[in-house]
Amino acid sequence: FVDVLLADFSREIRSIIISTSFILPWVITFFMGPLVNRYGVYPVVGTAFALKVLLSGIALCIGHSRVLFVGVFAVATRVLTECVCRQTPMVLADLVDEDKVVNMREKTMSGLI
Repeated sequence: FVDVLLADFSREIRSIIISTSFILPWVITFFMGPLVNRYGVYPVVGTAFALKVLLSGIALCIGHSRVLFVGVFAVATRVLTECVCRQTPMVLADLVDEDKVVNMREKTMSGLI
């Protein structure tokens, strides 16, 4: 994928892009923790989704002519997706808590049922 889209970059730069796409989700997830505590998981996930849609719209307008943007877009979409996936346990926990309150249960049930 990277070899085809970013063929203009050297092999070292492409490897840095790939490495960055694996490291950044952990770093950003770490920094998302205080935001989730302050604003809640849904606004943070919604903002990440909005950023991804905005980047996609910009990518649609720019096209593949700007190689640097294609690289940034590839890394950013992967990082945002990974960050949202790492918030899934919190979303499920919110569902379980809401189900317990709405249905007046004494014990929680799994959110995956």
